[in-house]
Amino acid sequence: MRRVLGALRGVMANFGPMVAFLVASRLFSVKVAIALSMLWTLGEIVYLRVRRERPTRIFWFTAAMTLAFGALDLYQREPTFLRWEAVITNVITGLYFGATVLRGKSLIQEFYEKSQNVTELPRPELADFFRAFTALWALYFFAKALVYAWIAQRYPLDRAMALRAVIGSTSFYAMMALSAAGRPLFMFAKRMGLFPDRPKPVAEPAPATAQGGPSAP
Repeated sequence: MRRVLGALRGVMANFGPMVAFLVASRLFSVKVAIALSMLWTLGEIVYLRVRRERPTRIFWFTAAMTLAFGALDLYQREPTFLRWEAVITNVITGLYFGATVLRGKSLIQEFYEKSQNVTELPRPELADFFRAFTALWALYFFAKALVYAWIAQRYPLDRAMALRAVIGSTSFYAMMALSAAGRPLFMFAKRMGLFPDRPKPVAEPAPATAQGGPSAP
């Protein structure tokens, strides 16, 4: 239960604006949902500043995308940008997730460490699993961008936005449910021969020093 609650807190801490938009878009108009997601983002930034907490890269990326594209959505009166905005944002998000697969710590690993309040992975091979899961998220955003592009070309704007709302919310919640089942997926993958055990890195011993003096020769 603690792991599940930690994961849920991590979801809201990193994807809060996206969740707020998806929920509000089902209850209100798109413009209202955009405004509420922007207010949620600003509130989170103030909250983190007051608590002096260090946000994750996912949070900063989501916050920047929400505020930048939300402002453009509210400013633009022409429907052309609204038609293609979701395609653009999903491509950018996919590229961002994919970039962390190729270099440095993957976003899903950072998300796990933050949500579980740990600074070191209990198993080194988890880093490979999180990298693969981050790549899966990147592919998800690219696939969604392709679907949205097809919808934008085929349907009028109101119909396209309705379809995007259904597809976006359903697929996002499905991906979050899949991510929440990360532990059994990891164990199943290991039984299938994936992500073999890796030895834990051994910390190098500190150089011996002579008592009261510099390092011994």
